[in-house]
Order: sequence, then structure tokens, then C-alpha cells
Amino acid sequence: MGMLIKKPKYTPPAEMSSANDAIAERDKRAAVEEKRQLKELASRRKAMRRGAKGLLSPDRDTGMLGVLPTLTTETMTVRNPYATGQRGPNI
Repeated sequence: MGMLIKKPKYTPPAEMSSANDAIAERDKRAAVEEKRQLKELASRRKAMRRGAKGLLSPDRDTGMLGVLPTLTTETMTVRNPYATGQRGPNI
């Protein structure tokens, strides 16, 4: 029975090949962009691990967020809550 029905000949339109070429080019550009972004993220992670100036020294310990502590007890001032005058220098 299969010999009685012939399979129709199919020729894809010319636009199909140009569309497939455009899709392949888009996929190639997306792969290159994704690779660039992954490389950028990896270098950022590496920089965060190493610190601002190369390897971290023990005297410049960073916190959990990678921020150096800038406030020390010498620079911190506490306002006197019982002072009733103007808010000027802390006494």
C-alpha cells in the first residue's frame, strides 16, 4: 500500500536558510556574551577574596561584607543625653 502513495517532494523556502543562519549567529553571540559575563564574575569573586591590595594582611581584617572597619573608639563620639544646651561639640 505504501507504494501507491508517493511522498511529496519538499523544498524549503530560501528564507528558511537565512533565518537559520541568523539564529545560529545569535546563539553564537549569546554564548560569547555569557562566557564574558562568567569571566567577569569570576574575576570579581577573585578580587573580593584577595582584598583591595593583593593579599589581606592580618592588621586589615575585613568584616563579613568585605568592608574595612573605619570606626574606632578614638574617632567615635557619644552624645551626652543629659546635656541640655545646644548640640555642639560633645563634652
